[in-house]
Amino acid sequence: ARMEKKGTVSRTSVVMSTSAGYILCLVLFAVGRSFWFMLLVFLLAGLMRTIKEPVLAAWMNDHVDEKMRATVFSTSGQLDSFGQIIGGPIVGLVAQQVSIPWGLVCTAFLLLPALFLVPVAGKKRD
Repeated sequence: ARMEKKGTVSRTSVVMSTSAGYILCLVLFAVGRSFWFMLLVFLLAGLMRTIKEPVLAAWMNDHVDEKMRATVFSTSGQLDSFGQIIGGPIVGLVAQQVSIPWGLVCTAFLLLPALFLVPVAGKKRD
């Protein structure tokens, strides 16, 4: 599928809304008590990630200089891995010492910086 810059919806707003939706779904899943509610939220979280990933790749492609593109994509992947390596044990410790729902909420909090960084970077070309 191809996403063109027509109308009022920009790639930055799609990345922002799907990221915020994913974070919200994590928190809702953590506090949910009903199986059906949690299943719905789980499916919505998967949908948010499925939508966000290709749009984020297109957004990065559009916002990064051609000469730096491979480096930025590689660095992005490495930072994601680094975040999982550092954040994973912290979240695991919270889940073990406090509760699993609080571990999920902690994960959501660790994702919050993206909501502040994307708009700043998006001001360049959107």
